[in-house]
Amino acid sequence: MLLVPLVIGGQMIGVLTFETQDSNRDFNSEQVEVTQTIAAQAVVAVQNANLFEQSLLRTRELETLFEATQATSSTLNLQEVLTNAANQMIFSLQVDSAQILLWDDVDNTLIVQLGLDLSGSKPNGDPAGTTYNLTNYPMRERSLQSRQMLLMRAASAETLTDEERDLMQRRSVASRVLLPLAVREQTIGLIEIEAADPSRQFSVSDVRLARTLAAQAAVAID
Repeated sequence: MLLVPLVIGGQMIGVLTFETQDSNRDFNSEQVEVTQTIAAQAVVAVQNANLFEQSLLRTRELETLFEATQATSSTLNLQEVLTNAANQMIFSLQVDSAQILLWDDVDNTLIVQLGLDLSGSKPNGDPAGTTYNLTNYPMRERSLQSRQMLLMRAASAETLTDEERDLMQRRSVASRVLLPLAVREQTIGLIEIEAADPSRQFSVSDVRLARTLAAQAAVAID
């Protein structure tokens, strides 16, 4: 067996394995040189594939942001703005549901404005007007105060309060992303997106897109 490393920029990204059925066979220097040439070509192919994938992702992001801008700027009706923002989150990030809540920083509560799932409704969600006391939901409070995106996972239930854990169980979701709505350094609420699949991971491009969509939604809502 001959192992040839695949190296990009001084970092090994994989290994090419060459095997022979004859356990006594050795690879001569010419064969080793050929395998190194093949490995170098494979590295170039991997680089090109990565660049192409990044280009596709970036194009998709730009198209999504253009559509989101058109959707949120096409109406002054708050309910339509909220609906457009939630739908953009659901379909752009391929999540199961989205909920928008506004923050009353005097009473330190979050008030549900809208909740949607892939079907356009949210039977297991909270009706508009539902109020959450943030004393019982410290993850939400931390996201609002820090203006940072936070990820909640049902698998890490020990890090959640009883109320936070019960809420995720009631909605049958494995993960929830909290996205602060901030305008001119002031937080006005949260968009919460949810995924039921326990294996769902959020990539760097997902995070970047979610933050940008949240920023656009905040401006439109404000």
